[in-house]
Amino acid sequence: NWFVSVSGGAHYFMGDYHKYGSFKDGVSPRWFVGLGKWFTPSIGAKLEFGLTNSKGFADENKSHTSCYLAYGDKLFTKDGIGYYRTKVHYWILNTSIMLNISRMIAGYEGIKEYNMMNQFIVELGLGFVHNYKFEQGEPKKNEWDGKIDLQYSRYLTKKKAVSLDVFAG
Repeated sequence: NWFVSVSGGAHYFMGDYHKYGSFKDGVSPRWFVGLGKWFTPSIGAKLEFGLTNSKGFADENKSHTSCYLAYGDKLFTKDGIGYYRTKVHYWILNTSIMLNISRMIAGYEGIKEYNMMNQFIVELGLGFVHNYKFEQGEPKKNEWDGKIDLQYSRYLTKKKAVSLDVFAG
């Protein structure tokens, strides 16, 4: 009932000025490792640690806390509006309650069964975020983080020891 998870992916930051830059310039990688336990076939918990960053854009006046995140030379849109790139690095430590919706509806399928090789899980979590590596100044470094993730799991072995998972959240 214990499991280890390793995940990687990408996310896109949509801030006040995301329209200034290209989509690809706002995409950042994210990496997570986790340890979890299923208490019943349909209810579990997971503790995760993740490293990532968020890339975005700030207006030419470097308003709000964006001035701490801005770096590089001033860039210009096609309309001549000035802007700067922004980037913040952070790590996340969060804990989640996991609800296996497939097992809640259809029941537990057994460890050596081929049925229910596709399962849907909802994760509800709360975490702590630590921001670091600012280009200028020192804005607020720590934040709370809530999450709701929808997970699709496709099990690759009969004992369901290995799965390929897709998350949306």
